[in-house]
Amino acid sequence: MSQVLCLGEVLVDQIATEVGASYDQVKSWTAYPGGAPANVACGLAKLGTSSGFIGCVGHDEVGTSLVKLLQDTGVDTTGVQVHPTAPTRQVYVTRLANGDRTFAKFSSPGVSGVEGGIETVFADTLLDADRLPEALFAEANFLVLGTLCLANPIAAQAVQRLCS
Repeated sequence: MSQVLCLGEVLVDQIATEVGASYDQVKSWTAYPGGAPANVACGLAKLGTSSGFIGCVGHDEVGTSLVKLLQDTGVDTTGVQVHPTAPTRQVYVTRLANGDRTFAKFSSPGVSGVEGGIETVFADTLLDADRLPEALFAEANFLVLGTLCLANPIAAQAVQRLCS
């Protein structure tokens, strides 16, 4: 049983190592696990509060490593879905000279973000309402909801189902 359920995105933030460089000028990136709902779930678990994460990752190395990190931190991952084709989201973040962040690109290795005029759909936006473990919600005291997954009507439907 999770006292707090966190629903939304788990992703990788790729942070530019060069300050003040544009996306095209960056020579290297440092990967950090991210996604506000996943960060909250991990923070709560580290503080001793029972937490669970509900979201969707791709059937890829990035998704697998993020789920393992959640589990290793003590987060219940019963509610994590794995999408067979959509990639796990990676966010490329550049830093201005003054230290402010700019979200430069939402992508995944080998995925352009926009292909043939069609925007890439990432696994976190494909949370399937029909596969939600309803028992988790019946036992939870609190729900923390991220918003990035609401960008796609499929995941928005899952959120709406949970809130009704």
